[in-house]
Amino acid sequence: MDQSPGLPDPSSSITDAASTAVVTGDLCFHGVRFSYPSRPNVPVLEGISLTFPANKVTALVGASGSGKSTTIALLERWYEPSEGHITMHGRRLDGYNVRWLRRQMRLVQQEPVLFSEPIFDNVAKGLVGTEQEHVDPEAKLISDPRILLLDEATGALDVNSEAVVQAALDEAAKGRTTIVIAHQLTTVMKADGIIVMHEGKVVEQGSHPELLEMGGRYAALVKAQELGASPAKLRIWN
Repeated sequence: MDQSPGLPDPSSSITDAASTAVVTGDLCFHGVRFSYPSRPNVPVLEGISLTFPANKVTALVGASGSGKSTTIALLERWYEPSEGHITMHGRRLDGYNVRWLRRQMRLVQQEPVLFSEPIFDNVAKGLVGTEQEHVDPEAKLISDPRILLLDEATGALDVNSEAVVQAALDEAAKGRTTIVIAHQLTTVMKADGIIVMHEGKVVEQGSHPELLEMGGRYAALVKAQELGASPAKLRIWN
């Protein structure tokens, strides 16, 4: 059966047991361009090249429509690049069986369903201050993904609940390749690396201190938000 343009072939074949080792490798975009099949003349990603280092936390930041969530959709192979390619541990992503690949990843969006019940018992109790220290740092993951994709995972929570869930997510990220889409500065600044996107392009990359020193788009937005706002409520993009 012919595949629709931009959609993955679910029969892609690399599934052998040895291939599980590649999940520890870097995820890399190589000149990736993409337009959604329903809007082929509207570019969403414009030749981006970037690396998500293995076992590190990388934050993707940018305004709505800059291509952040599309980047994650391509990693999960809900779509294929229009041009360029993506690799994992040096192997092209389109060589892997789609179902196997998705089992190696876990996408968490606005309402986190990553953890077993105890973590949400804590959130429901509205723990604040020092009580948060009693949240079990070993809260078990529902699955055991090697790659975490966190798309505004705490965006719908209040400040106190967000702190509880964020602490558990930070623990879960240890030893895993983690990609975070977030607007809260407290989340972004803790990442090992930050990638700034604008209109489908990568415009800046670096750590929080490096980007501040660079004095570019990220630094300007952070400094603007710092005026009159508490750190817990800072949002570098709305």
